[in-house]
Amino acid sequence: MLSYGLMIIRCSSIFLRLNRLYLGDQIPGYISPLPITEVQQVSSAILLGVTLCDTLSITTHVESTLRICSQRVYLLKLLWNQGITRHYLHVVFDALVLSKLRYTICAWSGFLSAELEGQINALLKRAFKYGFCTKIYTIQSIAEEADKLLFRKMMSANHCIDFFVAIC
Repeated sequence: MLSYGLMIIRCSSIFLRLNRLYLGDQIPGYISPLPITEVQQVSSAILLGVTLCDTLSITTHVESTLRICSQRVYLLKLLWNQGITRHYLHVVFDALVLSKLRYTICAWSGFLSAELEGQINALLKRAFKYGFCTKIYTIQSIAEEADKLLFRKMMSANHCIDFFVAIC
């Protein structure tokens, strides 16, 4: 069992920045909670590979994902220079870049701004230009595929939500 001191060292908290006008004026008797001095307060934290911000914006998560994917595209260029075949480049691109983009895309794709969509699509277009994939992917097509796959899995008789779907 971990001691209390170790647990406090590993903890951090995110307080959501809610509009003071909304909370303070519309909820009578609202008092902001006092910070816990032993727990570090941060503006963003990475939980299960997803960057969560105190403003509930996905911009930080998408920017970090883009940075990682750009580094992986550079790695693919180095592999191409070392003589790896196109087939294996496609496999590695799917494993390193597309899998990173597909991870939790159902949760954040609906909140993408046009600017972030453009940046992701530019990365995917650049990967196609270098020959790392056989077709031009777009973030919209990746999100649609992920949504369809999730829906098919939810409708499966083996899925845990099947009981609730049958009731409705």
